[in-house]
Amino acid sequence: MLKGDRIGVVAFAGTSFLHCPLTLDYQAAEMFLSALNTDLIPLQGTALGHAIETSIQAFSTTERKSDRKSTRLNSSH
Repeated sequence: MLKGDRIGVVAFAGTSFLHCPLTLDYQAAEMFLSALNTDLIPLQGTALGHAIETSIQAFSTTERKSDRKSTRLNSSH
């Protein structure tokens, strides 16, 4: 499914932060994902644009200039 692709986790509500940096370690990413909860971000809201910017910033400068990147957004309530 994701073989060879790095994944990361950006948590967001009224703001966003990189919860798990880009990694090939899918088990580590799952661990970070399972640790997410609604108390992590005290500012309520839906700062989707901020989350997208945080996702883009997770890529290195060279990667940001490349055509080979992808950001996928998932929402959980």
